[in-house]
Amino acid sequence: MNLNNIDNDILCLEKLVTAILFSDKLIGVDDYKDEFRSTRLRNFKYVEFSKIDQPTYSALATDAAAFARSMPFSFKDTKPAGDVVSFFEALRIDPQLRWDVWVSSEYLTLSFLVDDPKSVLYERAIDSVFRNEETDRGLVVAETGHNPAFGVAERPDIKDIKDLVHTFKSNNPQFAGVDAKSALDRVIFGYGWAAERSHFYNAVAHMEKADAYLAPLRDAFCESCFRIDYPSQLTGLLQHLKENSQETLSSILEPSGQA
Repeated sequence: MNLNNIDNDILCLEKLVTAILFSDKLIGVDDYKDEFRSTRLRNFKYVEFSKIDQPTYSALATDAAAFARSMPFSFKDTKPAGDVVSFFEALRIDPQLRWDVWVSSEYLTLSFLVDDPKSVLYERAIDSVFRNEETDRGLVVAETGHNPAFGVAERPDIKDIKDLVHTFKSNNPQFAGVDAKSALDRVIFGYGWAAERSHFYNAVAHMEKADAYLAPLRDAFCESCFRIDYPSQLTGLLQHLKENSQETLSSILEPSGQA
């Protein structure tokens, strides 16, 4: 059992409990594949799953996919560059393309740089979150593509991950492939899927005049968008939210004398 998955589940459970406590009712979108629908509806009876009419759903999904495709995922040298950096800042990780050397072969991999090589629990947890996004994608009816716009600084000929891998391959005679344990594909996929789902659920929430409760990775994506659009306001906003949360917690606990 991957304990990092449990950590992610706990965060999602916290979101669910918060939604139950502070909402009049819970609304979910029923866009599951047929083989998963009955189980989901049975396990979450307290959620009011709505089937959005097909024209509306297609329009929302198309807009969300177009938004995801417009989000650039760029590399400069071996590190992410441009707007996507804000996403990794929100996640508090530092990814870098590296070579995983095995005997005389070298495998391309995306690693998370850490201050202490003996302490990588957080990075593993983040990797598990990306894996969960892949799992979620498999449960939902596919409608449109959502891969982000891919690019490499000063290399307009590289338009997708296959071009990038081919470039590394042609420049390294020891190239033996992409490390199967590399997070490269998962991170690029997760960025696009988080963008699509964040846009889609926020659009549905706006349509229903509701608040959107998103999974942790999608929260981080929304934070990264705020970092891009309002960089000077982010620190103050987070501090204000933190102070309000502490004041609210104290007011709840104060009558018991445990504030």
